[in-house]
Amino acid sequence: MLWLNELKLRASWGQVGNAGSLTGINSYYSIWPGAYAFNGQMANGATLAAIGNPNLKWQTATDINFGLDFGLFKNRISGSVEWFQRREKDIILQKELMSYQQIRSIDYNSGEVWRTRGMDIILSTVNVRTKNFSWTTDINLSFYETWTVERDRDYNYPYIYSGTKEKWNNHYLYRSNGLLGAGETVPHMPTAVQGNINFLDTNGYVTDDAGTRLRDENGRYMYSGGPDGMLDEADYYVAANSTPIPFGFNNTFTFKNWDLNIYFYGSLRGYKQNDVLMQSSYGITDMTYGLNALARVKDRWSPENPEGTLPSVTQGNAGVNLANGDFYFEKAWFARLDNISLGYTFPREWFRGHISKLRIYAAARNVCVITPYKGMDPETGNGIGAYPNQRTFIFGVNLNF
Repeated sequence: MLWLNELKLRASWGQVGNAGSLTGINSYYSIWPGAYAFNGQMANGATLAAIGNPNLKWQTATDINFGLDFGLFKNRISGSVEWFQRREKDIILQKELMSYQQIRSIDYNSGEVWRTRGMDIILSTVNVRTKNFSWTTDINLSFYETWTVERDRDYNYPYIYSGTKEKWNNHYLYRSNGLLGAGETVPHMPTAVQGNINFLDTNGYVTDDAGTRLRDENGRYMYSGGPDGMLDEADYYVAANSTPIPFGFNNTFTFKNWDLNIYFYGSLRGYKQNDVLMQSSYGITDMTYGLNALARVKDRWSPENPEGTLPSVTQGNAGVNLANGDFYFEKAWFARLDNISLGYTFPREWFRGHISKLRIYAAARNVCVITPYKGMDPETGNGIGAYPNQRTFIFGVNLNF
């Protein structure tokens, strides 16, 4: 097959031990400054900080990998596709001890099991190749998901949405339904008034006559299946999963002695709270202090502006932590134009052997970001105090003798 230049299958398996959460140095004793007084002088003291577990061992990660490398059409199209799985067991967690113990917890190997599965794709293409012009493209894409697939036998299911299996990076939030209208109230938010965000009461806990939340035979809290007049964790839903899908997209062009490189990277999936908008439109306290706010806060709901899309100045009295709701929750996928560089290499014959290479270039970094996210930065910064990413411009010379 003349069109097929390379085709290679790969497979690997391996196990490795690691210390898990036990990073750094875990000391058995710690120092308490000024714990004692001797001869009128304060002195440091030492106290027991941890107890050892003679049965503690490494947590074990088992990796499986299958790959396919290929080259087509004289390697003008080449790349690899790789599937991988990591399964971790004997996860090191902390177990609570009886309250009369001096040390209240101990590290142990739990029965919890984690599993990560995913795929990496790398593709390189030679799009155009002539005597004076060339254009090449390099693309990489990764997709993976991590799950807790088994729980420890002592896991107490602290949240009603905690399952025997659970995907990592899920966002559990209250579902919002616009703003409360004039004269509108809801029983599950007794302090909310008109213009406040209307978070929905969609479910509840099964309780006994005394109001105690009941658990099933597996120790999990049970849903009532309908509104219960309260806004709590039973009303959470999976708003999104923010495990990233990172990618890179690089293009290189050459025309005679000119070269141009354009590089994008980003993530095809992402979700974040718009903390800047949340803090700007939450209550009125910051405005009375003279702090800056977004111009969008002029679109607050008020009796004079009943069509406003942001909550009124009384939102702070509604009794709901806005970070637990989806009103300010936004898609945050992004593509960042990270680098554009343009260069020119002077012909060697111009220098008659005294200089082997002279190239001048100009580059711009962090040129722009394409994203639906309206906060500070979908990748690195959020909140009022987030430091913005810098855009830099570089001019340089490469000189070889």
